Amino acid sequence: MKKTLVILMLIFVFHGLFYETRAGLNTLLFSLGLTVALAWLKPHYLRRPKVRWVLGGWLLSAVAVVTHHSLLSELVYWGCFVVSWGYVLEQASRFWVFGLLESGLSFFTNWWYSLSQLSWFRERGNKPRLAKAWQQVRLVVIPTLLLIPFYLLYYQANTGFQVLGQWLSSWLRPLFQFDLQPTAIVHFLLGGMFITAALSSRPGVGFFRQLERQWYYKLRRQRGPLSRTTPINGLRTEYRIAMRSFSALNALLLLINGIDLATVWFHTQNRTAAQLSQYVHEGTWLLILSILLAIGVVVVFLRGNLNFYPASRPLRYLIYLWLVQNAFLGLSVGVRNWHYIQAYQLAHGRIVVFFFLALCWYGLYTVYRKVEGPLTTYFLLQYNGWALGVALLLSSSVNWDSFITSYNLRHGSADYYYLQSGLKNNLSPILQHWYIQDTKERARWSTEAIARRCRFAVRNYEAFDWRSWNWSDYRQYKLAKAWLEALEATKKPPRSGVETEAEPLTN
Repeated sequence: MKKTLVILMLIFVFHGLFYETRAGLNTLLFSLGLTVALAWLKPHYLRRPKVRWVLGGWLLSAVAVVTHHSLLSELVYWGCFVVSWGYVLEQASRFWVFGLLESGLSFFTNWWYSLSQLSWFRERGNKPRLAKAWQQVRLVVIPTLLLIPFYLLYYQANTGFQVLGQWLSSWLRPLFQFDLQPTAIVHFLLGGMFITAALSSRPGVGFFRQLERQWYYKLRRQRGPLSRTTPINGLRTEYRIAMRSFSALNALLLLINGIDLATVWFHTQNRTAAQLSQYVHEGTWLLILSILLAIGVVVVFLRGNLNFYPASRPLRYLIYLWLVQNAFLGLSVGVRNWHYIQAYQLAHGRIVVFFFLALCWYGLYTVYRKVEGPLTTYFLLQYNGWALGVALLLSSSVNWDSFITSYNLRHGSADYYYLQSGLKNNLSPILQHWYIQDTKERARWSTEAIARRCRFAVRNYEAFDWRSWNWSDYRQYKLAKAWLEALEATKKPPRSGVETEAEPLTN
């Protein structure tokens, strides 16, 4: 009964926090409430270190939403929720992919399973529990489920019924903060499925458990009788193929790295903007793809008993050399990207390149550990999946629009059109920089464009209530409002800035 009341209360809280508003403070409040409810109802779940880690990451992503309010932070927030609650729901799960699948299945099945587990559904005798549950559910749930789609259809088809529904909504809203509009009903039902999936208990998928029982980090030698189609010297032949393949690949990559060493590291050529763009954009992503393919080649060759071949040490040295050369190739890609930033300053794509390179280097390191172990492909998927999650969580903790704007304004000649039109969440550093510029530098900005963005920031902030409050929008609202007031009073903003809003910003 306690669990049922908590679920019902959180459903109404979810609807009140998220209906007809955007993400902001409501995400952090909801995350804290759901975590506290989990700790109260199922404290044993939090004994698993992995569950504590993923829930901690989810709460940090909620803090990022409140602080920066970027699209990336919102996507990471809901992605962290799906992964973390997959581990919460299925305690035996170790693989993050199965955590994702468990979350998806729970969203569609946990509401019914929870209904069947309510105390007043349970059968005291030897009769099937589900049969007794059906006798109780059909008296209330079936009529309600039939009523909802017809209500939605009649609401859209009959204007008089719309007026009645709106009148009922206006009467019920002050009491329950609930709306009988079709979108409100759908939102409430989805919230019910959402909360039920998060807090209810359901047996995990047996197929996933059976698979995970067969997967280990440590690679095991496969022993058994040879089939008629297996040649006696098959492992030796595979070893010779691998030796020749990695020898040729190392020679080719040594040539590529030698060219990069001469042209990228020690002799930088003066290129036009178009040449440098092609040099970085196309070449960079192709080289990153080659690193990923290199990882795949190692995994394919060392997938089985070749790891235990007695004379495989020379092959391991060739693979280590191949991994080191790929790591150096990634370093050359980073130098290319850095040359591009020095010439044409910072942009989102150039930051993404560094994140991809970091993931590639970590992937090469995990491949080294796999060869040294030897370890399984499951180890690679598990550790690289977690690395991707950590990288996304770290990237969502920064307001990249403001970071790019501040960096470009401090280093060289900035692209003012890109800063004021191509980026959205960077009004604070633009207005801060305005106050410290002289008249000649201010002329490079479009005052009309800045004023348009300031008016939009003020309207956008005032259109929402406290539920969508976030530090980024609040700070931009205060600065934009002061800037517009100064513009209205003097027809141009003052040089000294606003008395109460001129302190440095981190946003």
